[in-house]
Amino acid sequence: YSVRIYTLGRFTLVREGEPLHYARKSPGKPLQLLKALIAAGGRQIGTANLASVLWPDKDGDLAQQSFDTTLHRLRKYLGKDQYLIMEDGRLTLNSELVWIDVWECERQLTKLRCLLSRHIDAGTANEISHCADRIMRIYQGHFLAREQSTCWSVSMEERLKSRFVHGMLALGTFWEQQGLPAKAVFCYQKGIEVD
Repeated sequence: YSVRIYTLGRFTLVREGEPLHYARKSPGKPLQLLKALIAAGGRQIGTANLASVLWPDKDGDLAQQSFDTTLHRLRKYLGKDQYLIMEDGRLTLNSELVWIDVWECERQLTKLRCLLSRHIDAGTANEISHCADRIMRIYQGHFLAREQSTCWSVSMEERLKSRFVHGMLALGTFWEQQGLPAKAVFCYQKGIEVD
């Protein structure tokens, strides 16, 4: 991936292995647009929706103009237009070039749920362990934890927190059934910390 975006516990952009720094001042509105896009799911998000969230005090045309300008600035800041795909008035982060910790966390939580529903053999138990380790490495804290809470970020934060806590509960139960109480306690503690 050319760009990696970390939103869990912190907000960091990494391009080609190097953290992006601001030349002079922080590109506030472009980064806010990026955060709002990720909070909305990052795929096929209507520009009118994003504009109304970021510029609630502006009418349709003025909000759209502000959106267009901000999108241009965000693309310039990221370095390539291809990172953000615009089709039919909908904006998408290009998943072939952009990695987002939220997407990876959700993928791993879904994988964990599938693994726990299988017949458990030694190979599956090993996969579950690797998947759990990956989830715990990725989930460094709540979605945009160091940012001021906004109406558009709370939904993503709550959804991920709930999925993580349920995942840790299921994982703890699994380790108990495997006769490994120390691992179960660790998972329960992780869930309690997040909750």
